[in-house]
Amino acid sequence: MIVKLEPENSTYGSGLIKVSQDTVRIGRVVSVGPGRWYIDHENPNQHNFVPTSVQVGERVCFMSFNMHHQQGQQISQYFEEDETLIKESDILFVLLEAGPCNIEMVR
Repeated sequence: MIVKLEPENSTYGSGLIKVSQDTVRIGRVVSVGPGRWYIDHENPNQHNFVPTSVQVGERVCFMSFNMHHQQGQQISQYFEEDETLIKESDILFVLLEAGPCNIEMVR
């Protein structure tokens, strides 16, 4: 999926999660694919399809290192400067539109 990144200096606030700004990023989903196929480990001859559950327009939180995988870097020239490619499994959580959210890492 393609995510439009929010500025790094923006303020997030819910007070529930605290992480370093350079560790976690928040963005709005711009584009998603239909889903993915996976092999059933109990029956390797069976393939199952899992549809994408995240919708275009949702705000998502993910670890920043997920933006730097090989596939994303190879096709990043086709994205806007503030867009990145991530997998649905990289998403930590979806943010509600209720208001701002403060995110900081507690160690």
